Amino acid sequence: MVLLRGILDTNAEKLNSETFRIIAYAVIGGGLGGIVNGYRSILSWHAERQSFGWRHVWKYLALPLLGAILAAMVYTLTRAGIAVIGGSSAPGDDSTTQAFSAFAIGALSGYGAQKVFKWLDEHVNRIFKISEIAEVEVPNLVGKTEQEAKDILRTAELSLGTVSEQPGSAPGEIDKVVGQNPAASTKKSKASEVGITIARQK
Repeated sequence: MVLLRGILDTNAEKLNSETFRIIAYAVIGGGLGGIVNGYRSILSWHAERQSFGWRHVWKYLALPLLGAILAAMVYTLTRAGIAVIGGSSAPGDDSTTQAFSAFAIGALSGYGAQKVFKWLDEHVNRIFKISEIAEVEVPNLVGKTEQEAKDILRTAELSLGTVSEQPGSAPGEIDKVVGQNPAASTKKSKASEVGITIARQK
């Protein structure tokens, strides 16, 4: 019983905290913004275009919840400093100003749900963007010794792959690279392997 009372008291303190109240204002504003968005859409499609269908009812029933969720997300992002909305209150502002700011952000988020989705997508793509794999140009190794080829590839941030041999007859090509795969000037990702063929004395 004492443990339960302690848990309830702790939760009550959290619910009475200023942070919770500010987020609640944002969520409420988001819900109301979603309702206004729904009314606007119904009036547009039903009264003006006369093409409202009952199959769309679920969409309008979900708009307040959607607006509330979007409002919580947008408010959290803006307060975390990931994105900045002009005119947002600073952490030192009084609680009334913060409450109005949270409510306004929430209402706008709920009202402009479609645009908020695009806005969130842009930020998610920017934050979690996977950088493209860097590519380098494969150098020309023909005429180089195996060790020279290995050093050149290391400088180019590539690695030596399979080393094969073939008979050679010309004096200048013995123990030198006479072929490579991939070919010179090919673009490959860093650390890729380049195979070479060495001419050996018959």
